[in-house]
Amino acid sequence: MPGEFYIEDKKLKSDLTEIKNTVTNIQNNITQVQTSIVEVENNMTTLAAWIDLWSPYLAQVQLTTLAGDKSLPSITITGPPLGATVIRAVVMLKYRTLENTNAAVNGLSGPQNIQAQKAIDGVWVTGIALGGSECVVPTSTRESGDVMFGAGDIKSQIPANSGMMNFQWAGAKAAQNNLHFNDIQVGLRIWFTT
Repeated sequence: MPGEFYIEDKKLKSDLTEIKNTVTNIQNNITQVQTSIVEVENNMTTLAAWIDLWSPYLAQVQLTTLAGDKSLPSITITGPPLGATVIRAVVMLKYRTLENTNAAVNGLSGPQNIQAQKAIDGVWVTGIALGGSECVVPTSTRESGDVMFGAGDIKSQIPANSGMMNFQWAGAKAAQNNLHFNDIQVGLRIWFTT
């Protein structure tokens, strides 16, 4: 029959129309994949880049049983290209060691926050919310430090390049006197598009 394939007088199951339809479907799928690749390539030019910025070191922040705000080192914003749009920013807090000089177990006590503020026309916003039971240290012990990452987006406080940001530990309080955070740095991770 016309439009059918035979090999040694045996008819193949597919006729020419089915083969053409299969080839057309394959070509359509290839076109869709090529279109998707072009979209991914185009999107890659607008994907966010990020930079990490760090403050100078502060030798020590000492927490006691009296809640109070503690000043943390400032950061000068440098790095995002001119005209970049900040899409997200988070605070990081790094300390080399955590030391409890008290004869009782110590740690944070009660909710407290690491806050950020644009130095000019800014407002304090929470970058790292601490529940108040973190950083527990046995009696008269020194432990290795850590880096805390905030969940709060503080992009509203990011100034343009060369602008300054201030930081504070609001309501800082320990369960016992003399909980020392040594060699502290404040960091920012800023995601931006150009």
